Amino acid sequence: MPEDNSTSPKNLARRDQILRAARDVFIEFGFEDARVAEVGRRAGIAEGTVYLYYKTKTALMEAVLSVFWQDLTQGARDTVSRHSAPIEQLRALADYHLTSVIRDLPFLDLAAKLRKAYSVDPATRDRLRAYVAVFDEIFEAGIASGAFDDAQPLWIPRDMFYGTLEYSARTISLRKAKRPTGTVDNLISAFERTYGTTRPEPISKDLVERLERAVDRLESSS
Repeated sequence: MPEDNSTSPKNLARRDQILRAARDVFIEFGFEDARVAEVGRRAGIAEGTVYLYYKTKTALMEAVLSVFWQDLTQGARDTVSRHSAPIEQLRALADYHLTSVIRDLPFLDLAAKLRKAYSVDPATRDRLRAYVAVFDEIFEAGIASGAFDDAQPLWIPRDMFYGTLEYSARTISLRKAKRPTGTVDNLISAFERTYGTTRPEPISKDLVERLERAVDRLESSS
């Protein structure tokens, strides 16, 4: 059987079983200590069957990463497509990203370690870039429509957007707090004041401090 190329329903279902099991095993043991035999056991198949689909453990890990980023990107695009105004698209993407990071933080940490330690397949890196590019497309469309200005390079608002959400997600997860309802609103308000073409007033507080206070208020009230 060609590696991961069969499109029959049975083989697609088995592939999904393997990838779900592999993701759990990689998170639990890390890449180095993960065993393909354990992946097969959790998928309910023999170790040799796993190798029919993925010739090496590295190929299996690449497939897990690729599917993860592909699914995440499709979910982001589906979410954004329900809105027309750029600022509302950003709000929807922010909510989606925050939810996703909180849910998938252990896997995202593993993926980051793998990118640093190994030469990740270019196709997998392209999937990651495709997800990040969802923001780029919204922001550039906002510039074209006059909703956002282009006074700064694109990477600056992109880093503010994704970086703030990741910080918030990690803070919420670390403190085991419920997700503050104002996290996304605070970010979008700050983002609009910073990059929107209509700004009522400059930001008077550091955005990260505002988000931390929102978490603290939630914890003290629970």
